[in-house]
Amino acid sequence: MVMDLLIPIGIKDRKIVLYTGFISASRTHIEWLKDEIKANFGLDGVIRFNVRAYRLMYAKRSSIILLKKIYYREGLPCLERKRFKIEQALGIISKQADVLKLVYRLD
Repeated sequence: MVMDLLIPIGIKDRKIVLYTGFISASRTHIEWLKDEIKANFGLDGVIRFNVRAYRLMYAKRSSIILLKKIYYREGLPCLERKRFKIEQALGIISKQADVLKLVYRLD
């Protein structure tokens, strides 16, 4: 079984778009992972079939929570390129949230 963590990041309407996904050829494994994430973190994901594999996807809010749980500490084994990408995205999202708080405070 091969499983991968997908983290597509983009910009739409000047807001960062973040999805976190897991891909596997095994539907049983993806369903188990979805159940475990729901039980441990209370997050709902969506399973989709794409060509030859199943994808378990989480949208922005759930992605932020899930990624902070996965990368909860420095020095954990991980792909540095993915960790870097995640840290960049979470930093941008955090700055956007701070700006929105400031704007709404001025209303």
